[in-house]
Amino acid sequence: MIISIISVLKRKQYLKERGRVKIYEEISRAIVNKEQLWIVTITENTGSIPGKTGMKMLVNVMGEIKGTVGGGLLEHWIIERIKVEKPCSACVWNYELNEEFENQVGMICGGNVSFLVEPLIEGQRLYLFGGGHCAMALSELASKCGFLVTVCDDRSEWASKDKHPFAFETKVIDFKEVFSCIPADKNAYYIIMTHGHRNDEVVLKQLIHEELCFIGMLGSKQKVHITFNHLLEHGISQIQLDKVTAPIGIPIGSHEPMEIAVSIVAQLIQIRNQKQI
Repeated sequence: MIISIISVLKRKQYLKERGRVKIYEEISRAIVNKEQLWIVTITENTGSIPGKTGMKMLVNVMGEIKGTVGGGLLEHWIIERIKVEKPCSACVWNYELNEEFENQVGMICGGNVSFLVEPLIEGQRLYLFGGGHCAMALSELASKCGFLVTVCDDRSEWASKDKHPFAFETKVIDFKEVFSCIPADKNAYYIIMTHGHRNDEVVLKQLIHEELCFIGMLGSKQKVHITFNHLLEHGISQIQLDKVTAPIGIPIGSHEPMEIAVSIVAQLIQIRNQKQI
């Protein structure tokens, strides 16, 4: 009998350790593949909480998980919150499972629990449509200022690590179907600077229908005026166009690619800092 109990305890310990190994294997795989994950860890709990301190769960952008922090509706709520908020830096979420929380979630455990939520890759996401010379300068400078830059172009030679060594990733995409390759993220920044006015308009027409943190477009005032008028003629409302910052960049009289990058990044930093206040 004693031997059986010892065997069961050893088995439980083995499964527990194996679960931890799988968590870290998944983290290693995500790092190699540059996939965003959020690591959720119970840091403190009191009362009748299903999860125990130290339990971990990984959540990807689709809400798929590895591991657990106790299961149930509270875990589901954490997953849904990550999918919506997509935190770009580590944060602590505290929950008091009182009567008010019971009414919201339906749990009656009682107690308090704290979760440390850490993005595997920290930084504000920035998507560049167009990989030309201005984008090369912008991807370098924005990366050095804490943005995770994804460069998208329909030309493989311009959506490459050779051209954009500082970018987080590069993608060859069809400008007519941008969201088939990248997410519509309300916390991310999107900048249009393709190799043609028509491509700019095609991309912009898709972005303005989504709830995004920032949409900017490079170009002269005349180009912006023509593009906007054309979109208005084709059913896009002025309210939708008002969401677009164009021409993008702080007016410093910039002409060279790196000068243009400086003006754009300065504006992005200004917006980012205002949102953090």
